[in-house]
Amino acid sequence: MTHSLHRLGDYENLRNDYVVLVMSAKGFNDKGSAVKLKRALELSFKYNPVNYGDIKTGNKFSASRDSILENYYGHFNYSYCI
Repeated sequence: MTHSLHRLGDYENLRNDYVVLVMSAKGFNDKGSAVKLKRALELSFKYNPVNYGDIKTGNKFSASRDSILENYYGHFNYSYCI
């Protein structure tokens, strides 16, 4: 899983790492989902993720937190945090 490529270390220091993927399903819950996905990503910041981002803007290494949050729009999006 490419979202886990940051993982370096032994079992003990990685045992509390979790990959969280949040996405809408086209035709099921995609309408208005951008607001909810943005909120889910905002909530993840409380836990100091080592990486986060969305499929359209990029991750924390290629875009600022503010630009990632500002670019949530449309009906389909996908966000993640580790």
